[in-house]
Amino acid sequence: MKRSEFVENETPFKFINLDNEISSINLFSKSLGFTICQVPIIYKLSESRKVIIYFINGETLELDGCVLSRELSTSIFKRENKISRIEVYVLKNEL
Repeated sequence: MKRSEFVENETPFKFINLDNEISSINLFSKSLGFTICQVPIIYKLSESRKVIIYFINGETLELDGCVLSRELSTSIFKRENKISRIEVYVLKNEL
């Protein structure tokens, strides 16, 4: 990914969720969004690496680094509709 792909201004990001509904997330400055198996993945430039998983039931899970477990990855690929979105914080000086 390139730094130029990150938005400069707040921008709505629309996608079709796993309930086949149109959803929208506001992307803030220095972020970008895409989906994997209809789960929105939001990348944000940051001073540290981490991942925050937001679950449908309201719970969150914060991970150091940028690697998901096999269980979480499988849930996404099987479209189990357990995860509402994932935020990935990447080091801004690496781009």
